[in-house]
Amino acid sequence: MIRESADRPALLVAGHLYSGWTDIRVTRGLEQASSAFALGIARGWDGLREAWPVLPFARVELRFGDDLVVTGHVDRLDGSIDASASSASVSGRSLTGDLVDCMPEIAGTEFRRTTLPAIARALAAPLGIEVVEEADCGAPFQVERFERTDTAWQVIERLARMRGILATDDARGRVVLTRALARRAASGLILGQNIVSASAEINGAKRFRKYIVLSQAPSFAARQVDVDGAAELPGGGAQPSIVATAEDPEVPRNRTRVLRAEGDGTASDARARALWTAATSRSQGMAVRVVVAGWRQADGRLWQVNEVAFTSIPWLQLEADLLVKEVEFALGAKTGRRTTLTLTPPAALLPEPIAAPPAGRGAGQAGRLIWGPRGTFARERATAE
Repeated sequence: MIRESADRPALLVAGHLYSGWTDIRVTRGLEQASSAFALGIARGWDGLREAWPVLPFARVELRFGDDLVVTGHVDRLDGSIDASASSASVSGRSLTGDLVDCMPEIAGTEFRRTTLPAIARALAAPLGIEVVEEADCGAPFQVERFERTDTAWQVIERLARMRGILATDDARGRVVLTRALARRAASGLILGQNIVSASAEINGAKRFRKYIVLSQAPSFAARQVDVDGAAELPGGGAQPSIVATAEDPEVPRNRTRVLRAEGDGTASDARARALWTAATSRSQGMAVRVVVAGWRQADGRLWQVNEVAFTSIPWLQLEADLLVKEVEFALGAKTGRRTTLTLTPPAALLPEPIAAPPAGRGAGQAGRLIWGPRGTFARERATAE
């Protein structure tokens, strides 16, 4: 049993802790650049005579008890006061919010023979933001250019897509380069036990049967400039187009999407981009949302993104391991503490070919989650041959 004091929300600002918040909402997602928070209170800590202490641009740490939840800045203050009462709310984002909004002043507008983590660090370091690698980010990019009008996050996220990498943040406000992992949550999600409510969203509008990616590779002339400093040769700079494809066999109709890869690359880069687009489109079209009481799992840890939880919701014909791709913590006067988890099949965020649905019963594993062409969830049980 988690003690009430262990979950007491507090905001650390300039060495001072502010608590007593009556409304809270914190959201973090695997496909979200920056965690967001909003805190509200219906009265001041020392009545109406005390000046409101938390203002925009303040660097803050939001904690639930001893657990760090968000490190970031306040973006906005909304306050009101009358003769008898006051109320205020502050909202903001993780430190990575500056990457979403800004481009630091760095020399040049291109990177040559540079890895994704190195590029991310070059863009994040001037803003005082660290970068963490949780997955292999692949080979260096030969030549990658960006516009001065791009934001740092636009560059990082674009290059991450090319490598099939998820770019997100963590509680310390760091950039995290990761993939869907196999970490298991301490608690399952069981209707009738810890699930307060559940819903499913299946949207096929952005899913296609085939994804075609067009790309170009830098020619020897373009590479020669970097090797020996010689002038670029006339007509050099790019080889003919590279074409890569990926399929989503769960889409029954002949729907094709043609994309142009961001920047130059190799055939393997284009293939990775096609597979990643198919996977993420599938993820965005398949979402299960569950609400549980409290903010913590059975072992006392806060709910986390990128963990797998066994989920059982018989009404949705759902009994499978699902990946937590978004977590929202909330506190309200009527509902108390609640956590909303958005889940998807783990394979939906892996840059690998999507397997075709089993042809008949017995082809799948016990408890496997299937999304068929009719847009329904079905549980397929293994049978003896």
